[in-house]
Amino acid sequence: MGVGSVIKNYAFYGYANATVDKTALKQVQMADFYNPTGTEVYPEGSPYSAGQPKPLALIVDRSAVWCSPCNYEAKNKLPGKHAQYFPQG
Repeated sequence: MGVGSVIKNYAFYGYANATVDKTALKQVQMADFYNPTGTEVYPEGSPYSAGQPKPLALIVDRSAVWCSPCNYEAKNKLPGKHAQYFPQG
């Protein structure tokens, strides 16, 4: 991995924006967040808040509800990391 590296367009099911809609799982693709120029915004009709800037970096954290260490991390570690990096885009 290095500058210019590209990963496959992985897709999975989840909530596009759980703070707005938790009624149905939707397909989420890594390509939804592709931002090669750093200036891209979400298009109209996007479940990720149309017109809002796409992230400059993306953290993908996977876990399971039965996994005690995952639950600990989700409760105690991720909120602080989100607060730290969210202002940077």
